[in-house]
Amino acid sequence: YVLILSKDFAPPQLQRSIDDYLRTVPEAVIGALTADEFQTARGALVTRFREPDRTLAEAFSRRWTAIEEETYDWARRAKLADALEAVTLEQVRALAARLTSAPRLAVHVFGNNHLAAFGENDGSGSVAIDSWEAWRAAQDVWGDVELQ
Repeated sequence: YVLILSKDFAPPQLQRSIDDYLRTVPEAVIGALTADEFQTARGALVTRFREPDRTLAEAFSRRWTAIEEETYDWARRAKLADALEAVTLEQVRALAARLTSAPRLAVHVFGNNHLAAFGENDGSGSVAIDSWEAWRAAQDVWGDVELQ
């Protein structure tokens, strides 16, 4: 998820900026990525996930996150590294193309400074919903994926 807070811009304006970014950046960045650049970036991520904790605080923080999220998956970083090693540039490009058109849930919270923009059309074709569960169930892009 993405969380954006702004005291200067109302949610509809921020939504337009996010949508513009999602329409242009994946193609501009990932489309231009060479195989060598991809291997370098992927290798850096794999290395980062395989790095041992350098301090007791790092070790504690990582383990506490697993406890707090109730995953108790102590090998999560190693699993992520293994999964990343198998990812191809073509898969990343396909995912980026899919994400630019995938349905998404955007929650706009209006502060006192931006109440005048409440109800403003953000250009995304968004509609108010009563239940995010019902919205999610209506989206075929998710398939059988369990969201936690």
